[in-house]
Amino acid sequence: MLSSFFSRRFQVHIFLSLLITGLIQVLLLGIFTVLFSSRLIDDTYSSQSEGRMELLVDEMNRIISSNREAVLRLSRNDKILSALFDRDYPDEEELSLLYQGLYRNLSGKIDDVSIHFLTSDGGRIFSTHVLPSRYNPREIEQSLTTYLKLKGDRDNFPVVDSFINPKGDRVGLSLFRVMDDESGQSGFLIADLNLVPLIEALEDINAGFFNNIYLIDNEDYKFVSLYREGEFGNFARLGWNSVPGERGIIKKDNQLIAYAPLYPEELTLAATLTMGTVAANLSLLTRMIFVISFIGLLLSSFMAYALARNITHPVTVLVGAMKEMESGNFAVQIGEFREDEFEILFHGFNSMSAQIGSLLESRVAREKELRTAERKALQSQINPHFLYNTLNTVKAISKLKGIEEITTIVTQLGKLLRDSIDSEEEFTTVGESLKLVEAYLSIQKIRYGESFNWEFLVKDSFRSLCLPRLIIQPIVENSVVHGLETLTGEKKILIDAFDEPLRITVSDNGGKLTEELWNKALGGNGGVGLKNIRNRLKLYYGEKGGLSFKREGDFSVVTIYFDSDPGGDL
Repeated sequence: MLSSFFSRRFQVHIFLSLLITGLIQVLLLGIFTVLFSSRLIDDTYSSQSEGRMELLVDEMNRIISSNREAVLRLSRNDKILSALFDRDYPDEEELSLLYQGLYRNLSGKIDDVSIHFLTSDGGRIFSTHVLPSRYNPREIEQSLTTYLKLKGDRDNFPVVDSFINPKGDRVGLSLFRVMDDESGQSGFLIADLNLVPLIEALEDINAGFFNNIYLIDNEDYKFVSLYREGEFGNFARLGWNSVPGERGIIKKDNQLIAYAPLYPEELTLAATLTMGTVAANLSLLTRMIFVISFIGLLLSSFMAYALARNITHPVTVLVGAMKEMESGNFAVQIGEFREDEFEILFHGFNSMSAQIGSLLESRVAREKELRTAERKALQSQINPHFLYNTLNTVKAISKLKGIEEITTIVTQLGKLLRDSIDSEEEFTTVGESLKLVEAYLSIQKIRYGESFNWEFLVKDSFRSLCLPRLIIQPIVENSVVHGLETLTGEKKILIDAFDEPLRITVSDNGGKLTEELWNKALGGNGGVGLKNIRNRLKLYYGEKGGLSFKREGDFSVVTIYFDSDPGGDL
């Protein structure tokens, strides 16, 4: 069995190609998994962490900036300054307007932020909610002064500290603004940011990527975990070798830590990602890949062998049929069919074989029909030398007798006979065809007199196109004989040409031609060789050639369709 298999070189090539292709993929997959998967995953997570951290920082900056602007705006509000520092305490109406202004400022954020402002001695206190006791100098001595010392006596600063406000919301970040009066009085405006809406805004971006997110104060090194309520305190507790205010990625205790500064660079946002689960899954994935690869290699060997046998048999059948066609048997057909893609191939071969035979027969018939059409077009020829000599004799006598009409008729008739009889060329130009038509019409002009007129509307660029001989003149003759001959009054012929598709129209105002007469003429009864002209156009131009008829007002219009390049091998 093996010797028989290896004797079929094409089948062996296919089998080895499929097997090697599968083997290379398995080997590359195994090597890549062992050497690069761990590093690739680390780099991927580091890159994703940096990108996700950048988005979180942008969102956090937006929230802090928005609230800082609100604090700054309120600290310059005349009603607030008056309420804090004026000698008289605001009356009920003034307080109502004051709080209305505060709530308008917190429109849509009443559950997100609490606004408090008070004098440094606690003499006057105003709040959108309830003032936390840590801010009240009367309850906790030197509470606000401590904040000022921690911030270096600045008048605008953030504070990271975790506490539960009187409303029950957890606060993680507060924005302070110190306000002074010209009289020497001082006060504070504080905005407490609740963590729940802050976490919700960040989680829309985080989407579960980081396990935990921290907010760190770069001045006093306090931190607050946004995701774990009880995790806050001094930054040293975290044990990270990073400088607050910088940007970077570090790895510690199987954790990836991304951190970046917030605007202004008084705060740092940090986030952690546990790598233990990723590493465990990677190890398991590596073992599974090796097991699956080995099983896949065995299966691919059997499948490659079966597929090679399945492909080679129909190819052999097809090669045999092609060799038979090469020997000249164009009627060969494949009788064996399969229900797969080779069925399409076999059908295609059979169709090609039938079409080749049909084309050969069609070509022979076409050439025969063309020769017949050309013979019919010239079947009324008589000896040209006899005609020319006779016409020259008539022409000489008419000149002697002074009969100019006969001279004109004989001259134009000579042109007609020379073009239709004496030329062996199959094609001529549109311009030469129109000269022949003009010779014919000149003869008819003598016959019908001044009532007979014609007009050529064909552009010069059109006159250089090629057309089979004796196409336009018989159409014009048909218009004169069947359309204008019995017409009283003005008789007119119009010839025009158009592009796209290429066509020439012959129009007469005889009004005698109808659809019934037209169809009868094309059937071979009546007309001046219309059927013959149509057949010749079809033979030369295929579907692009032909004749058509229509009525346009008082005119009968015959259209000749042709192409700039005749088809076929004629």
